Amino acid sequence: MTQAATNQQEFVADGDPVRVVALPEELRLHGAARLVDDPSLDPMIGGARMLDAARRLGLDLSLMFGTLADGEPNPLGSLKLHAKPRQVCLAVPAPGRTATLFVSSTATPVRLASAPRSPGQDRAERAMVIEAACRFLAKPGKRTGQGVALAQALLSIGEHAAVDAFGQAGFSRLGDLAYLRRHLGKKVPDSASAKGGIGAALPPGISARALPEIDRAARTPALLRALELSYELTLDCPELSGLREPTDVLESHVAVGRHDPSLWWVIYDQAEPAGCMLLTTCPDQETVELVYLGLGRSLRGRGIGRIMLDRGLAALSGRKERTVTCAVDTRNAPALRLYERAGFENFATRIPMVRSLRSLSDLPNLAGV
Repeated sequence: MTQAATNQQEFVADGDPVRVVALPEELRLHGAARLVDDPSLDPMIGGARMLDAARRLGLDLSLMFGTLADGEPNPLGSLKLHAKPRQVCLAVPAPGRTATLFVSSTATPVRLASAPRSPGQDRAERAMVIEAACRFLAKPGKRTGQGVALAQALLSIGEHAAVDAFGQAGFSRLGDLAYLRRHLGKKVPDSASAKGGIGAALPPGISARALPEIDRAARTPALLRALELSYELTLDCPELSGLREPTDVLESHVAVGRHDPSLWWVIYDQAEPAGCMLLTTCPDQETVELVYLGLGRSLRGRGIGRIMLDRGLAALSGRKERTVTCAVDTRNAPALRLYERAGFENFATRIPMVRSLRSLSDLPNLAGV
């Protein structure tokens, strides 16, 4: 590995020299085309649509990294307009010191690439651009704030090449995520009227308060404590425990959709925070997201999750949003039973992969930007 220029880094993959670069504006259309995952769509058209959508959403397209064959750009000069990125990674930072990464798809026609490559070289180059993104994100800066602490990718079932590339780049695979949806006009099954169903009271000593009912100065400490206790021996992505600070987790929850404090509850056990349920509205998607429902160990197995979910659904009655959605670790059987009983149905499954970036902040960038 040798430094080639201020914004380039040279590698050898399967004997073929390639350069990792932060893609300049003139190469981002081709970069976006490599990210399009729709075989039925012309990738250049798809890439143009993706760039338009990214600009409307305010995404930072300078965080697009790609590999280029050694002979395509002038190593000491500007990149030629005909250069085509071979593998691409786009990083999208988010509140809470997180970032989501998107990597180029195997579905993209070979004509967008500069030369034929072996599957092993494709995988190695994907890992290169992922690593370049991670090293850049880990460092504090104008585009990364205090530095990203956790990078993630949410991959479709069947994206084996992407799973392999993220694994080669140091990411860990968590349990698959089931994305669930329930129409808000849908009635809860009759079985809900049994013990612990709609209208059921919380057990003695247990109470739930919406944020407006809690003193403003006490809200954040209560939420942080509730989150902390809910992570103990959790069945929902337990591998994430300890990878992020609770303050970062809370910041990311607040940033989802349009935050409405009246839809956030802290659950108390003998006046001590021990769990929480967080709902947020997403008007553009006409949905409400159940961002988090977590209980500390003292609250589990007592029907409290069922009671709180029913209360949340009741609070959403009459709203203009059409659905409520959530994501659940498929290994979390109690949670899956809870949501199925409440009328939620699976509409998608994703493979989550994560990597802590804390140890990368002192490493040199692979693409100096």
